Amino acid sequence: MSKKIRSCAIYKDLIIESAEDYTVTIRCRDRKTRSMLREISEDLGFEYSDEWNTRYFGHRLINFINGVDTRRETTKLAEDKFPEELITDADTTGNISNEDWEWWCSLSYVMKCVLLWNLRDKFLEADHNLIPELDTENGDISISVDLNDRNTAISYYVGKYLTGQYDSDRTYKAGTVTSLVIPQVYDVEDDFDKLSHIKQLSSLSLRDKDIIVQGYVTSMIASIPQLEELDLSGNDLFLYSLESLKDIKNLKKLYLERVKIAFTEDYLSSDELNVVKELLPNCEIIA
Repeated sequence: MSKKIRSCAIYKDLIIESAEDYTVTIRCRDRKTRSMLREISEDLGFEYSDEWNTRYFGHRLINFINGVDTRRETTKLAEDKFPEELITDADTTGNISNEDWEWWCSLSYVMKCVLLWNLRDKFLEADHNLIPELDTENGDISISVDLNDRNTAISYYVGKYLTGQYDSDRTYKAGTVTSLVIPQVYDVEDDFDKLSHIKQLSSLSLRDKDIIVQGYVTSMIASIPQLEELDLSGNDLFLYSLESLKDIKNLKKLYLERVKIAFTEDYLSSDELNVVKELLPNCEIIA
């Protein structure tokens, strides 16, 4: 069972946490444990198996670095004192896997709040304190709980609706939320690529965000390969910025209602819409 965190601080890309027994852990906020284990292994020439879970992977790598086990191959020896049943066991604490929780912790504060706001109709009455308060007039967003505290109900809602979770008999059940709305004012574009972790996500709406959709924004959105619908209505854009959307092979609908060319008062013309249709021939353009 994970230790309860009594206090934490963020410095640059590091999270410093003090547990209830006052042990201190420092971790990278934007990097997953498994990806770091892979990076270290490849640097050392240590072979690993994708079938290993994070616990066994870390066990083998620690022993390799410390000279306890200098095997470079992936086979397990009889004297390898690690519980057999944990080698391929899912990395979970409670209902959400360690990897999924690390993904959650890697998101910006604002993106976490935006995602929880999208789940606002899912919360039980007792958990309404987990619904962020959005002040779109002033661009403020607030919530009364620690968003990185795995011991709160947040981990349950993130697992059940976003990342998927494991039930009591270790059976994995996928998340159920398939569409997300990014509300006006809040800037979360830097985290768009991380939304690819929500495997069942098929629809993303930036409708009426009143932004200029530039190439950077669409390139981040294009990192969500499972998207089938994208709504950019009510915004301004540069026509060239839609080029990146060609990389979303599953994209079936693109909403461009009331869209203006950036820095003009001109809505997309029929000729410009034809350019978009040629660019995305397998996608329905709704304008």
